[in-house]
Amino acid sequence: MSGSTPSASEVLPLLSIFNCAKTFGETKALKSVDLEIYPGEVHALIGQNGSGKSTLIKILAGYHEPDPGATLKARGEILPLPLTPARATRLGLAFLHQDVGMAPSLSIVENLLVNRYHTGRFGRLRWKYERARVRDLLAQFGLHLDPELPVRLLTRGEQALLGIIRAWSILEERGGGVMVLDEPTASLPEADVDRLFEVLRGVRHRRSSALIVSHRLDEVTAIADRISILRDGKLVASVATEGAEHQSLVDLMLGREALIRYHGGNRTRRIEETVLTVDMLSGRLLKGATFSVRKGEILGVTGLTGMGQDELPYLLCGANRRTTGEIQISGVRLDDQKPAEAFHAGLATLPQDRQRQGGFLTATAAENITASTISKYFHHGWMDRRREESAAMQSMEHYRVVPEQPKRRFQAFSGGNQQKALLARLMQTQPKVIVLHEPTQGVDIASRQHILAAIARSAEEGTGVILVSIEHNDLAQLCDRVLIVSRGRIVAELAGDEISELAIARSCHLGSDAQTRDHAASEPQEDSLI
Repeated sequence: MSGSTPSASEVLPLLSIFNCAKTFGETKALKSVDLEIYPGEVHALIGQNGSGKSTLIKILAGYHEPDPGATLKARGEILPLPLTPARATRLGLAFLHQDVGMAPSLSIVENLLVNRYHTGRFGRLRWKYERARVRDLLAQFGLHLDPELPVRLLTRGEQALLGIIRAWSILEERGGGVMVLDEPTASLPEADVDRLFEVLRGVRHRRSSALIVSHRLDEVTAIADRISILRDGKLVASVATEGAEHQSLVDLMLGREALIRYHGGNRTRRIEETVLTVDMLSGRLLKGATFSVRKGEILGVTGLTGMGQDELPYLLCGANRRTTGEIQISGVRLDDQKPAEAFHAGLATLPQDRQRQGGFLTATAAENITASTISKYFHHGWMDRRREESAAMQSMEHYRVVPEQPKRRFQAFSGGNQQKALLARLMQTQPKVIVLHEPTQGVDIASRQHILAAIARSAEEGTGVILVSIEHNDLAQLCDRVLIVSRGRIVAELAGDEISELAIARSCHLGSDAQTRDHAASEPQEDSLI
């Protein structure tokens, strides 16, 4: 566990922000937030989706301008607002996202020292000196890599470590600063997470600090000195990590009022026929997923960012190859692991990236809606455009795609109407199972309700539905059951009246704890007779 953080009377905060608010139209994204970060501190920022974390980080990065009245200080000195990205960097703020910005074809030394080389006579680079410099820098953080090694040969975790080391070395050269890490472990395997934490712990012996934005409470409590919690745009607490319990942190993030919504478990219609069976399905992140879906059932799948649930749709449809596991649709086993096989067996998928993976932007709305059933509109080798457009118009009316213009280019429709058109295409094939990945992401409120209604209607008509989403409200409204994924494994299931927005969120945040307990319980004890 981390050490105690010095009080304001002992040392000035490295970075302070007071009365920070941000309004978008009629929405208050941030409400008078005060935050202080001390030298040598690892400070965590946590909160639900939509709590204001991203907005606060974007203000610090100079991407957003705060509302009038905000004050920013560095080591007690007031800084003018708004920041610009360039000024934020000069003031000692470094930002590291999941994409750490490494150039794969360049070497470690070239990536770490870009624009910071020492030159000799006539401006020539002193490569021997630079390699020794990088070797020493890596050793300070416990890494022993060849500086001339191309970055493309490193693991994702090693590249993330290099990104952190590069940012910290820049801050140290400037006399210290604050590095902001946005979900740094979201796509890392556990071994790389441990190494990253070892690097982060080195901040306590330096002049810089780290602000970590994360959903993972087990990791937050393992590495942070203090934790600040945002809820509905407000800073509700800043607590010392030592002694903080996960349940109390979850309560602070969510509030104590359960947000119970209508959900699919209240539907009276139920058909028990199983249409999809998944047994021990594994991929790069997902491990040993086992579940089934009944005809007319809506099964929700969720978890925190990077926990592995986002891989599920693409393993099911064959876009990503599974390493283990068996998939059956109405008793027919999928062996080839190809999208065409899953499609012909009755499984249709709506991917998260509707523009690059779902739709054809330069094609018409009609062509997008009929793409999966195009053979129906050929007669004696000729395409019946009028019949195609008539069918597309009926689908657009049924799924409330506006404007109802089948010949209009797909890219000219709003995101919500694009999504409704793609959902219409899925249902044209009369699938047995539809798999939807974040179907309401980035759509307006009206489109969201239309999409949710269309999903519910599909289930009522007998289609099995898998809804993979981080939108807990959507899941609470629709689902008969909700599976919680943590660190690649299904760790909990909510069903019927157990389902609420609050219960889903709590299960996600506490899922890793439950997984750890289950793993510990399964380990043989010293006095075991085995």
